Amino acid sequence: MIQTVDLTLDPPDADEAGIRRAVARTLGVSDERISGIAIERRTVDARRGRVRVVFRIRVGLDGHSVGELASPPPRLPSVVGPPRVVVIGAGPAGLFAAWALTRAGVPCALIERGSNVRGRRPHLAQLNRDGVLNAESNYCFGEGGAGTFSDGKLYTRAKKRGPVAEVLQL
Repeated sequence: MIQTVDLTLDPPDADEAGIRRAVARTLGVSDERISGIAIERRTVDARRGRVRVVFRIRVGLDGHSVGELASPPPRLPSVVGPPRVVVIGAGPAGLFAAWALTRAGVPCALIERGSNVRGRRPHLAQLNRDGVLNAESNYCFGEGGAGTFSDGKLYTRAKKRGPVAEVLQL
């Protein structure tokens, strides 16, 4: 069995042995059941004057290798015919709405006023370099939405996170 664990540790406990102990404690298993650990993400949180190390860890239990990932998401069905739904905007919400509709077999059209990611780069460079705004293709408009060129701090504080790994894979 493969599980994913989120941990927050003090720096002295963030070594391999400390991580292993914390994983066993979090999962409520003995250390002997842990067959492998792979750190998927490691960040440092120094807010409020206290340094903590935050991990996302893939854990193999009972002989399973951490290299055994979940199966890929199902292939999308072939959807033909005129669109029954129009999705406006190719940001995260628009992309996933179109994906969910397609998975359900509903023909849809996805409309985006900005450029694709590659096409946005020259417009952003011109904005940053010369202060010239392309009103149709900038940080806010274009494939992937405003988060495409962010610094990666898109996160949720929700306790029920849903299929985060599947979303990242998609």
